[in-house]
Amino acid sequence: MNIDDLFTPRLPPKRKIATKELTGEPPKRLRGEDGSQLRTQIEDVEDGENGVREHLREDDEEDGRFYEGSGLSERDKGILDVVDEPFNPQEPAALDIAAVRKLVLKCEKAFQKNQDMRIRHADDPTKFMDSETDLDEHIHALMAITSAPHLYPELVRLNFIPSVVALVSHENTDISLAAVDLLNEMTDEEVVPEDGEEQEAGMKEFVSALVENTALEVVVQNMARLDEDQEEDKKGVFNSLSFIENAISVDASIAESVVRQTGILSWLLKRIRAKAMDSNRQYASEMLAVLLQSSRDNRLKLGNTTITDMNGVDIILSCLSPYKRRDPKDDDEVEFMENLFDALCSALNEPEIKVIFLNGEGLELMLILLKEKLMSRMRALKVVDYALTSKSVGDPADPTPRLAERWVDILGLKTLFAVFMRRGAKKFKKEYKAYSEKEEDEHAISIIASLFRYLAAGAYRDRLLFKFEEEDFEKCDHLALTLWCSYLERAREADVEIEKERKRLRAAAQDVDEVDEEEFLLRRLDAGLFHLQILAEIIAFLFHEGAAGTKEHLGGIFAGEPKTGGVERVREVLQERLDVLGPEDSESAKSTLQMLLSSLSS
Repeated sequence: MNIDDLFTPRLPPKRKIATKELTGEPPKRLRGEDGSQLRTQIEDVEDGENGVREHLREDDEEDGRFYEGSGLSERDKGILDVVDEPFNPQEPAALDIAAVRKLVLKCEKAFQKNQDMRIRHADDPTKFMDSETDLDEHIHALMAITSAPHLYPELVRLNFIPSVVALVSHENTDISLAAVDLLNEMTDEEVVPEDGEEQEAGMKEFVSALVENTALEVVVQNMARLDEDQEEDKKGVFNSLSFIENAISVDASIAESVVRQTGILSWLLKRIRAKAMDSNRQYASEMLAVLLQSSRDNRLKLGNTTITDMNGVDIILSCLSPYKRRDPKDDDEVEFMENLFDALCSALNEPEIKVIFLNGEGLELMLILLKEKLMSRMRALKVVDYALTSKSVGDPADPTPRLAERWVDILGLKTLFAVFMRRGAKKFKKEYKAYSEKEEDEHAISIIASLFRYLAAGAYRDRLLFKFEEEDFEKCDHLALTLWCSYLERAREADVEIEKERKRLRAAAQDVDEVDEEEFLLRRLDAGLFHLQILAEIIAFLFHEGAAGTKEHLGGIFAGEPKTGGVERVREVLQERLDVLGPEDSESAKSTLQMLLSSLSS
């Protein structure tokens, strides 16, 4: 006997189609063991000083102390028997296939009975209310199966998947929400242990069957009928989004199919436009970021999804616009804002989205956010970095050069180099715990390198080069003495650790294979090699195209400061970057690096 079940009040769901109290049907009268009705009228008696009120039946003896029989139902007696038993902590009996079949069969019968009662008494909801209470209990009983995900395939073999999907679209939203809650709990990643291969396989088969039986479509459609002003419906929306996220974590390809087959993208965009901030709005922004993260088709659909004459990119920008005047009010809103920035960054991987971003004055909004120096500045800089980064260097159809020119046109260079020089960094460190000076440095140097790649010779490029001459070449000093030396040291430390690892492997008579080499390269890149290569590219551009004063100043730094490693070290870093470029990198990018290497050698 489950103690939790015994003490759980057996109350009907909060919202039912009809209740007996509303219809005026009198309550059933209690009956004694001999079948006679007991009088239920109760009188209240004050208990002395404490004023405690006791309830006495009129059928009691005169002194009100004794009553023939225990007065307890069989269920109440069972509860007391369990409580009186000595506590013996034991693990609950593990579910087996027979138990799962029994749970499923009971739920199926309850579902069928409810459907029959609904058809038979369509005009009198009171006649099928009890069957829905019973069905709700059987749905909740299925929660026990979450303890045995390796048995999930049995649900598939029992053909229960179509039934649970049908329950999601049940006419009574309480039943529907119970079914969604069941799906959410059963697909939660925590039900699968880390080393549970059998459980993981069971989960994958279960989720695959749900997708095949249109569970995603039904769940998304069901969200449209929920009223989030009611707490139960609000929780149902949250559970629906959680179920979809769980399914994606089991199979990443579901992210693309759910967008293709349902209207979830439109629903999410409408939900993030809501003015009031709550957990579901935050969750909608998170789901939007998840769906855009790894699917080009989803990102393109964002630009093609229109709601009241606004496409998805414009909606995200409009939701970010308030943060040019204020910071988020709480942690939920902070996460909401960051999710929208992440979604926008993912979308900007596509040239088609860059065009929409450009035409929607996205760069202008990011510049305002940078100037206002609020929390949003930290993410706005990242968006500009993504907008000005491209894998299609030299492609005439690539809109990135147009974005680079627009950035110069709107006077973005002044604000960018203020960030590059770490102006205001002390304020950010003091006010925002999430602030990372390293992250800002990396985005700033990445944007500057992109401007060198995409700004054509002429006025735009001259304005960029002139920035390194200002204020007595202070930006050259920061570039070479602060950033270059710092990242060079990080890369050197990583190389030392990796060399120790190589020696350890050789001492153990183990070969350093290709997998090891890839891991070593990733460790070096994470330690700072990637951004060291970007810094080397900027330095090479300045040596190649900078004014005579810039070249002379930089040359003096690299010749006179041993920590820089000299110009030869810059060349080595650039050569290493050229060596790792693969077939996916454009020929234009490779030829640019070769040109820069040649200029450093001369």
